[in-house]
Amino acid sequence: MKKLPFEISPLLPLLESCKTIKQAFQVHAQIILHGFHHQIFPISRLISFFALLSSKRGLDYSQILFCQIEYPNQFIYNTIIRGFSHSEFPEKALVFYSSMLHQENRSPNNFTFPFLLNSCARLSTLKPGIQVHCHIIKFGFDLDLFVRNALMHFYSVFRRLNDAHILFEESLVRDIVSYNTMINGHALVCRAGPTLLLFREMQDFGIQPDEFTFVALLSAFSSLHESRIGKQIHGFVYRNLCCIDSNVLLKTAILDMYAKCGLMDLAEKVFTSMASGKSTAAWSSMVSGYARCGETESARRMFDQMDQRDLICWTAMISGYSQSGQYKEALELFVQMEGLGIRPDDCAIASVLSACARLGALSFGERLHCRYIEGELNSQNIILSTALIDMYSKCGKIDSALDMFHKIPKDLRTVSLFNAMISGLAQHGLGESALTVFREMESIGLRPDSVTFVAVLSACSHSGLIEEGKELFRLMLDIYGIKPHMEHYCCMVDLLGREGCLDEAYDLIKSMPFEANSVIWRALLGACKLHGNVKIGEAASQKLIELEPDHGARYVLLSNMLANRNQWEEARRVRKMMEDRGIQKPPGWSYTELQGTLHRFLASDKSHFQDKEIYSMLQDMATRLKSAGYVPNTSQVVFDVDEEEKETVVSYHSEKLALAFGLVNSSEGETIRIMKNLRVCGDCHSAFKLLSEIYKREIIVRDAIRFHHFKSGSCSYANGSLTAHLNQRLLDEIGLPSSGLVCCTFSHVLTLLNLIAHSLESEDVEIDKAIRESDDRRLKTKYNNAIFVIKGALALYSIEEVAFSFNGGKDSTVLLHLLRAGYLLHREEQGCSNGVLTDFPIRAIYFESTSVFPEINSFTYDTAKMYGLQMDIICSDFKSGLEALLKAKPIRAIFLGVRIGDPTAVGQEQFSPSSPGWPSFMRVNPILDWSYRDVWAFLLTCKIQYCSLYDQGYTSIGSIYDTVPNALLSISNTSNKEKFKPAYLLHDGRLERAGRVKKISPSDGSCFPVVNNGLDSADSHRDRMFTASVIGVGDEILFGTVEDQLGPSLCRKLHSIGWLTSQTTIIRNDIDSVAEEVFLYGGVGPLHSNVTLSGVAKAFGVRLAPDEEFEEFLRHLISYHCTGNRNEMAQLPEGITKLLHLEKLPVPLIKCQNVIVLSATNTTELDKQWDCLIELTGSDGCLVTMKPYSSKCLAANLTDVETAQPLSKLCLEFPDLYIGCLRKSRQGPVVISFQGKDPARIQAAVDAFCKKFHPGAFSEVK
Repeated sequence: MKKLPFEISPLLPLLESCKTIKQAFQVHAQIILHGFHHQIFPISRLISFFALLSSKRGLDYSQILFCQIEYPNQFIYNTIIRGFSHSEFPEKALVFYSSMLHQENRSPNNFTFPFLLNSCARLSTLKPGIQVHCHIIKFGFDLDLFVRNALMHFYSVFRRLNDAHILFEESLVRDIVSYNTMINGHALVCRAGPTLLLFREMQDFGIQPDEFTFVALLSAFSSLHESRIGKQIHGFVYRNLCCIDSNVLLKTAILDMYAKCGLMDLAEKVFTSMASGKSTAAWSSMVSGYARCGETESARRMFDQMDQRDLICWTAMISGYSQSGQYKEALELFVQMEGLGIRPDDCAIASVLSACARLGALSFGERLHCRYIEGELNSQNIILSTALIDMYSKCGKIDSALDMFHKIPKDLRTVSLFNAMISGLAQHGLGESALTVFREMESIGLRPDSVTFVAVLSACSHSGLIEEGKELFRLMLDIYGIKPHMEHYCCMVDLLGREGCLDEAYDLIKSMPFEANSVIWRALLGACKLHGNVKIGEAASQKLIELEPDHGARYVLLSNMLANRNQWEEARRVRKMMEDRGIQKPPGWSYTELQGTLHRFLASDKSHFQDKEIYSMLQDMATRLKSAGYVPNTSQVVFDVDEEEKETVVSYHSEKLALAFGLVNSSEGETIRIMKNLRVCGDCHSAFKLLSEIYKREIIVRDAIRFHHFKSGSCSYANGSLTAHLNQRLLDEIGLPSSGLVCCTFSHVLTLLNLIAHSLESEDVEIDKAIRESDDRRLKTKYNNAIFVIKGALALYSIEEVAFSFNGGKDSTVLLHLLRAGYLLHREEQGCSNGVLTDFPIRAIYFESTSVFPEINSFTYDTAKMYGLQMDIICSDFKSGLEALLKAKPIRAIFLGVRIGDPTAVGQEQFSPSSPGWPSFMRVNPILDWSYRDVWAFLLTCKIQYCSLYDQGYTSIGSIYDTVPNALLSISNTSNKEKFKPAYLLHDGRLERAGRVKKISPSDGSCFPVVNNGLDSADSHRDRMFTASVIGVGDEILFGTVEDQLGPSLCRKLHSIGWLTSQTTIIRNDIDSVAEEVFLYGGVGPLHSNVTLSGVAKAFGVRLAPDEEFEEFLRHLISYHCTGNRNEMAQLPEGITKLLHLEKLPVPLIKCQNVIVLSATNTTELDKQWDCLIELTGSDGCLVTMKPYSSKCLAANLTDVETAQPLSKLCLEFPDLYIGCLRKSRQGPVVISFQGKDPARIQAAVDAFCKKFHPGAFSEVK
């Protein structure tokens, strides 16, 4: 009988129906029995089945089958590569690909590369994928759609979105996968703006989004906690995808979005609707959401109900416990996770380290360090390094924390890292050491934040550094522009209170710009108890009882203070008040750790399983203390009982029980660490000092405020030896001599470093060095660009042919030093310099005027003398003086200190010929793209001397007649003389010209009117007709609100103040004409999609320029919720010089020439911003207000032919009115509208028009 081919054999459908490996083995046996095992087709089918099972056993068996084939074909290679691309061993896919390339007549195809790129995406290195990309081009598959999509996915996984975007833009054909890949890539880096643009582009090209599109969109917006857009996406999905109920992936993404946005009620509804189809990801999202909201009981309920738990779920639950203060539960759950063999990620380790820090679980934290961090990440993982430093500091091993800190390279240190170190030193009472670290932070160019100042002020408080603390508190606002918060005031009150300056502390509280909270009053009350000031103490106690009437500690503190003064009756009355109100004092407890287990003790506690040994040790401690002459301090016992009973009470405090336990269970010489939730009492403090000497132990106690290191009979709280030791280590680290701590106070450190720097090498070399060593990347970029322009100009023109304009201002001062540095670098490239600038032959042009500030004049001449400048002084008018100078000197190029935003900068480039009518020369603008912030960053980083006026509140200096100090820098002062902060503290550089608004006439002292686009006062325009263009920029993701709601609403508001709207449009780069005013709405906001301003630039003929000041201002206002490329977000037309700001506005309105930008994205915001605009109009005339428009509309069932001629004649008779007609539908009535400012003229036009038709032909409509 003839054997059937395998293709029509019953074994083929049998193989295709296999579900398990066992069934496939049986089919394989039949294939061998029937003699098909030498044929390629059946073996390739078997390899395909085993390879795609995604199990190690299946892949191993597929390799065995593969090795039996002498010449595997293309399909078999692709199958085995595909199998490994989804396995735990993606690198093996590359091995088989290499084998494929070595086979004759075997080359990859368009199916090979997507699987191969998927393997590369799962590897930790980029290089293999780039090599595969080269092979794709070599084999000619770079234009294949599937391969290109895989390439975009690969680059997106490695955050190389620019490369992915290039591939996307160059694609001749794009499908849904192309768009989903790019949307996913942007979602990975939380860039919601580009995802919206891609989503809209899809719809414009008719590509319908699928569930994967919406999953990516939801992911992008959930990471930004943007629930408003998330809800819109949910609504869109519900209306357009009928399969949402059965789509687990999509429902899980919606649930996750609500959970991350904190809307757990909505997340619960979605979760409940999933019925039995709940995935592990859905459960994890619910656990994470509840944990993030602090609802740990609900999170644990969900966690316990899960059948399968992934790492995300475990981490979420552990983090939730740690963040909600349930530290012991966090450690217990972590141990449970380890027992299941699950390896924690960085987030879980950081959360557990935080719990260890709070509990003082040093052994547990050290185990984590050794097992998961040391040798793998160590100093390179800054997040875990910061957590470790915090843990070691809070567990009492401040030396280990410092060792960790010093091992981290300086270029990797962050503000958070310094904050953790300073805070740790503060808790240990090492104020001088904390100040040394703070100085180091400044010396490497890191800017302290609000948290830094809380830590360093706390350090001053714990160490009694009252003068240093006052200086820091002043510099925080004056130098760094950080407004003091409640925490900063609390530190200052504590500092003043500890030093006995109770009246000053009380006055500080009363002068605060907000109401003091209970923490501040508690600090004052504690200081009053310490210094025995009952009067202020009672006032503080009264405030505390008002703020927290049910908190027992407030009553106890007042009672103790009265008892210390033997006012027993008053103390009893306070205690009686507590009893009557049912208020209980929070119990004091102490922790100590033994072999990784925490042991907790309460006062007089006998519940511990070693209570006999503990109390025996307590007796031994008491006996030895008595022998050493120790007398118990019973002043802390507030009950009026005999002295012997008081001694018994203080002997059984929780910290003494913990110490006794430690002495019983630790070996001789071992350090004992104790954590206490309240302050250590005076008796225990005195006893512990003696006990450390008696038992030859170091005892480290962390109470509610700070650490106490007891050793050899003394405590670090009152002993400076530890401080001196650590200070020397820190001084050695930053390279200062040991005398530096003695001779340098905080305010002198920068001066000392400056003197050292200037003594090493010439100033010009130092400028270049200072920029190179700075951590300010933007400043480096600006500096490099400016130097490039300068060297380019010096290469084009000889030194005799160039000059620069110098007027003593900040911009020209920056230009001077950039030119000196650039000239030196230019000469070094030519081999004409030894690194020192001995001469500077570039000429300086100075326009001397009687209206120049004397300080500017003096600074200009002093600077010229200092640097040996060749000055060409122009005393006549500038234009004719320049003409004369250029005729006399062969000057062909002039360097100018012009910046974007200056009135003279509009239309200029870095190289721009002089304007028509002026002498012919090349304008060179090296700092054209510099911002106000960049100018001051350069001057301060390079420590360059500038005109003293900038330290007196002047931010932009013109003549003495049009320049005043910037009111935004004014300091409230009780004296009559107004004081101002330095110019570099201006929070928003866009407001630098605010001091140029007030113009004083030299003749009569009257004020010039505020310039308003060439318009006069509003009254002279009451009857004029002004037109406005209303331009919508951007739109909601689901469309409609901008065009259909905001546009008409804004038009009605314009009509109400007498303006006519000539056009209403959405920006699509097609605006060719501009009216008197242009109103933009939706143009600036937190979403990247709201800013598409290229059409705006075209609308009034200017180019876009990055506006870093406005970027900084937006970031300050909306924090880091702004998305997309922030530099693009701040792209605004150059020349914007005015922000329209009221306290009611979260983001200011912007006025640029004849453009007003409103940031409204809904009608409520538009109403609010319009009201503010009208209010601003009344104060500075930014918009002309005229008579409002009146209108009437008539409707009639007439044809267009019947109405056309009468309407034409009527328009000639009433040229002051706007008369138009429209028909809403083909069969509907024609509507004639009459608009104007004179109701009588409108009525006359209506009457004249109606007379041309039979009576009753028209009816009035709204």
